[in-house]
Amino acid sequence: MNIFSIFFKPKPRFSLPDFLNGIVSEIILNRWIDERGKSLRKRDLENKKCFASSYSRMDYKNKIYEAILKTGLFDPYTGDKIDYSLICKWNSKLAEEGKLEYKKLFAMLPSVDHKDPDATVLEFEICTWKTNECKSNFNPEEFIAFCSKVLANNIFTKKNNTNNN
Repeated sequence: MNIFSIFFKPKPRFSLPDFLNGIVSEIILNRWIDERGKSLRKRDLENKKCFASSYSRMDYKNKIYEAILKTGLFDPYTGDKIDYSLICKWNSKLAEEGKLEYKKLFAMLPSVDHKDPDATVLEFEICTWKTNECKSNFNPEEFIAFCSKVLANNIFTKKNNTNNN
């Protein structure tokens, strides 16, 4: 922390959406957007995404904020409520100690997802971390088709197991 930041606190760039009032502070939201923008751009550049060098870190942050406003409080795939109170609370030391159990505590954490991982333009959506882990490198249509297949197989398997008993 430098002397300037002690006396002059920068005004957050992104205003807190009404739906996040009482859930997270504007300062924490801005910190999260900044961290996500920085890490996603760095990863996209390392992965040689065709669009990454055309967008600045500020562009990434703007796209993340747009996605927050568009998504609101609910995961677009599951309808689960996204828990914005979890942002900036991940503790790597506790995660190492708690392993999977600790990670499960953050299942509803908002996660910035490349809507279509094969797209040639930068477009994000916000979903829960659990959904993003499952969606992986699927585009929305592929992910929904895959989930439908899982569901259909599960129903078929349960029905056959019931009929065979």
